[in-house]
Amino acid sequence: MSVARATTVALVAVVAGIATTRGATPAFRSPTRAPTDEIALNDNLARAGTLDGTTLTLALEIREGNWHPLGVDKPGVRALAFAERGRPAQNPGPYIRVRTGTTIRATVSNTSKTTLAVHGLASRDRVPSDSLVLAPGAERSVEFEAGPAGTFYYWASAPGTKFKRRAAWDSQLNGAIVVDSANAPARPIDRVFVMATWAPDTTDAGVPIVLNALFTINGRPWPYTERLHFTAGDTVRWRLVNASIDLHPLHLHGFYFRVDARGDSLVDTVFARGDRRMVVTEAVTAGSTMSMTWSPDRPGNWAFHCHLNGHVTPNPVIGDARPSPGERLALYQRGEPMTMAMDHAMTGMGGLMMAISVKPKKEGVRVADAKRQLRLFVQSDSTTVGRSGRFAYVLQEGAQPPARDSVPRASSVIVLHRGEPTSIRVLNRSPEATTVHWHGLELESYYDGVAGLSGTRNHLAPMIAPGDSFLVRITPPRAGTFMYHTHVDDLRQMARGLFAPLLVIEPGESYHPESDHLFVISNDTIKVGNSDLLNGSHAPPPMTMRAGVPQRLRFLMIAVQGSSDFIRVVHGDATVTWTTVAKDGYTLPPSQVRTEPALKLIRVGETFDARAVFATPGTYAVQLMGAGDSVISRQEIRVVP
Repeated sequence: MSVARATTVALVAVVAGIATTRGATPAFRSPTRAPTDEIALNDNLARAGTLDGTTLTLALEIREGNWHPLGVDKPGVRALAFAERGRPAQNPGPYIRVRTGTTIRATVSNTSKTTLAVHGLASRDRVPSDSLVLAPGAERSVEFEAGPAGTFYYWASAPGTKFKRRAAWDSQLNGAIVVDSANAPARPIDRVFVMATWAPDTTDAGVPIVLNALFTINGRPWPYTERLHFTAGDTVRWRLVNASIDLHPLHLHGFYFRVDARGDSLVDTVFARGDRRMVVTEAVTAGSTMSMTWSPDRPGNWAFHCHLNGHVTPNPVIGDARPSPGERLALYQRGEPMTMAMDHAMTGMGGLMMAISVKPKKEGVRVADAKRQLRLFVQSDSTTVGRSGRFAYVLQEGAQPPARDSVPRASSVIVLHRGEPTSIRVLNRSPEATTVHWHGLELESYYDGVAGLSGTRNHLAPMIAPGDSFLVRITPPRAGTFMYHTHVDDLRQMARGLFAPLLVIEPGESYHPESDHLFVISNDTIKVGNSDLLNGSHAPPPMTMRAGVPQRLRFLMIAVQGSSDFIRVVHGDATVTWTTVAKDGYTLPPSQVRTEPALKLIRVGETFDARAVFATPGTYAVQLMGAGDSVISRQEIRVVP
């Protein structure tokens, strides 16, 4: 067993572009315009090639051109990109979409000065190879059947270069291939988004350094990614291609989405109806694809983004002023503390994120009056901006607020009841502006916690300034395991304590910590390498459980740096069994409830629940596993008669 890990801090930069809305895919068309030296941005709306019956003819070129990550009036970078002959190069490359059974006849010309190998322009039953190798000035032709329906992609690099080793000059050589079923609608009802990386720095061994990487969606990072517009009640279908060098746990604010299919460049597996899981976060590894469906039922503005904090940090400059990887790491560790910024979503975030606007189907949605009122304090161990070593969320208990110097090691667990209207007054006693995002909860947009985005055009949520407060209204529609955390200066504030579990239980029930246990995976500092902690420590104090008594185990992954860890529960050296019952707060349908060995991969932004019965008294343990079966953190469980 091994776990792919990557440093998650990333240098991101703005890609200029015009925001567009969803729309129908135009018919196939032939190239007419003359090529330029500029690399155009491609929203995967216009299909490439010429279709004649069941044959698609396509002429591709590989060109070197100017790509402007900071806009056409800012410094650009030289990169290779695919183009249709006679048209500008595109990032991502020309969008290929056909029905199953279509014959694709393609020519590929290499106008660059480098020998390149093209992958993916072949039948899906072929083992990937460097067979389509093009020397500078060479042209090759291929003909292949489109094969079964699914989401695929094509890409290129120097011969022998692995997919995840592509750095800057060849990293934008990616394009989507969608094969529709024979009875698919003539006008596609989905959208296609290709994620990519530009990494200007590499190690001596040629490994891209993600500290200085740019992550994009259809050629742009936030805030220049496409704005998406829907109406409450719409059915939204997306296909995502991760052509980047890193894993991305993709998180949708405010709604669940259904994972319909997962695949890669060769195979796309459509899940049976009973196996389609409902999630708020789904990890898409480098080189893999995902098809998802969701339906917004509440109006307002929402975010869809990678939950690795370093992939959505503010966009720095590029070119001669680009910081070194060491300088970039120091910036992440220091953070960018703020006192106030009304446009935080635009200036304080970047990278892998898209904004979604949902207009109401009908006006006049009323928020229910709160039956329960809570007060949540943002506490800090300093009164000076940028000097705080620790933050914490502290829930007021009783009539008196917590002392101003109360900064516990772990923030307060919030327990709510399903269906109970609740107000939470968040009071910021720290010297820095902040927000609270209620991760996984289905709530109104204004309370979602992305300052300058959450809400509506004329009523955007602000950051919570030092000394100010913000009233949140929540009526949880389902019981489950969730979390809440900051969404300002995320890497710094979250690594220093602004995160905590949030549990929703059924009406009339009480939380029983003797049989209902929390395991929170987090970081204490921002480091290179795995520093993941389990309940705040590499060796937290032991838990005590009763033999033969059903136990609920709730796991939450909110590390700012880690990308994935295995959770394992052992008795001695043997892995015990458990029954998984929920993912991201969503109770699993009976077809997905399985009793199996207690070994599960968890990624940033995910939660899952399991039930276990420890029949025999003795010493058990929850282990957090890293690469090579190494134990990163371990919490002992003492099972007593």
